[in-house]
Amino acid sequence: MNKNELIEFLLEKQGYLKEGAKRLASKLDVDEDTAMEALKEARRIAREEDEELENLVLKSRWQAANGEWRESYTARPSATQERELKEIKQELLDSLKDVSAVQKITSQVEDKETSYALEINLPDFHFGKRDGLNIAQQGALYVSAVKELVDKASSYTISEIILPIGNDILNSEGMRKSTTKGTPQDDNSDWKQSFRVAWVSVVSAIKFLADVAPVRVVTVLGNHDFERSFYLGELLEATFFNDERVDVINNGNERNYITFGKNLIAYTHGDKVKPQDLPLIMATEVPVEFSQSNTRSWRLGHLHKHMKDEYRGIEVEYLPALCGSDEWHKAMGYHSDRKAMAYVWDHEGGKAGFVQINKYK
Repeated sequence: MNKNELIEFLLEKQGYLKEGAKRLASKLDVDEDTAMEALKEARRIAREEDEELENLVLKSRWQAANGEWRESYTARPSATQERELKEIKQELLDSLKDVSAVQKITSQVEDKETSYALEINLPDFHFGKRDGLNIAQQGALYVSAVKELVDKASSYTISEIILPIGNDILNSEGMRKSTTKGTPQDDNSDWKQSFRVAWVSVVSAIKFLADVAPVRVVTVLGNHDFERSFYLGELLEATFFNDERVDVINNGNERNYITFGKNLIAYTHGDKVKPQDLPLIMATEVPVEFSQSNTRSWRLGHLHKHMKDEYRGIEVEYLPALCGSDEWHKAMGYHSDRKAMAYVWDHEGGKAGFVQINKYK
């Protein structure tokens, strides 16, 4: 096969255009130099003729140990993709106009040492998951769960509310329809719609909570939505920028720590570090806060069930989820009840109690 024949072959079977010259020469039994020249020419022609390949741009070029030059290409967003991104950006900006998070008030509780913090933890909510609810129903469930947990804890004098968000709040990374590492997911809605419903639901919940007490929002990066959880946190920080009642912690860290009185409360998703290693990590990463606390607790998601243990007196607790099972989990026989918990923290004395809601539909 000479150079011109090879070019014709490559243009006919354009999947080979992504091959390196050495691999192509081996597959087609041709000289490497001929393969390299044919590849360059065929790619040039293809980029001129093919709209899809026209969007391929040279990312890097390097020389291998054997002297062969290799190239890596990446895709430039198409006109359609750019238009879609502009549309969703405009939708979000338009929605921001409807969010009046500018009220400035302070807590009515005068003595925080005799009051409590309410931690409302809804890990692994999985907006967009095909679990028997549509995306609108999932949004309604999130907001109603927050309100129901607050109502059940109403007998306590609450001076602060802690609301972890992220933590697999979204079922996938979006257009990829997969987890962050690439496991395919069966989503029930368009990626733009799932993000927007998640954002509006969390904003509605925070606005409700801020009328009860100041709110600390902590972003926890999950394994389904590592990237989109951070984006959501950035958007929430901008949304409540002028509201002194709301403090959004969105630093992109794998682990976050907050203190309430003598309590040191830590958050991570729970998919990476072994639970028995977390106490030493806490003592190493925040030694001052560790030394000044009496109660130390890790709050994890990921497992979709309630499970708790202690290591050297430090609690590591996996919290349950409100999301249901998709078809894959049902086929595998996995099941976990839909439930959510909120904890009441005493300023000086650790956990004072908890409330729980159960959903059977």
